[in-house]
Amino acid sequence: MRHAFLMNVHKDVEQAVRTCELLLKYFPNSWRIAYYDGASADLILNLRYSCSFLTTASYEPRKYSSIMNALNNTMATASQQRIDVASFLHSDMIPMDPWTFERFLDRFLRSGKMMSACAMWPGSNLLDFCNLHFNVRAAMDAGLFLIQPTDGLEGNQDFNESHFTRHLHRVFPKWRDESYELRSVVVPFTDQYKQVKDDGVQEVIAVKQTHGLEESFTFHNYTPETSVVRSNDQVFWGGYERMVR
Repeated sequence: MRHAFLMNVHKDVEQAVRTCELLLKYFPNSWRIAYYDGASADLILNLRYSCSFLTTASYEPRKYSSIMNALNNTMATASQQRIDVASFLHSDMIPMDPWTFERFLDRFLRSGKMMSACAMWPGSNLLDFCNLHFNVRAAMDAGLFLIQPTDGLEGNQDFNESHFTRHLHRVFPKWRDESYELRSVVVPFTDQYKQVKDDGVQEVIAVKQTHGLEESFTFHNYTPETSVVRSNDQVFWGGYERMVR
């Protein structure tokens, strides 16, 4: 199987370099295909060294457009390079267990499904970008790419998960039937979930952590079947090489 990690790099070049170097070390059989459209050229040379392919583009101030441009571009590269399965990563995402991840890739490819799918949040009908894996040939044959944004979305609907989910409904209405379902554990970075104290007024952010014998770290998303973690906690990234299996 030919596998590739696809990565969007926007402002966080240093984190992307760190992630790509870890992917190269612990997932040496996977390609690393990245798309960079940030405002600075800092560390680009280091990123280029750690990537199999790197495309650079002019700065895109809208984050959702940056992400969709990256997915369009990296999927086209994956198709050209005859990649079988492609896994989209934000720069602060990485699998924890190579063996678990490789077994998932094998199950996913054998399932014959076009893509993986998980809800963005509990009860949401939007797709989670922390759980996107594609059978490259099937996804391209189904016409999923190029992703086209939906005109007229505003406010809390104008983001990449909303645009991509609406795009799927337009171009391939039966996408759910061709999706491999994943389940994730999600803890938001900010204040989307809160606990209300007994007085009914004061609210505190509900934050969860994972821990071992020593350090603990907060995370945004964890998917047991793939072992992929998304975290902006530097304790996690500093201890990754001790924790990776």
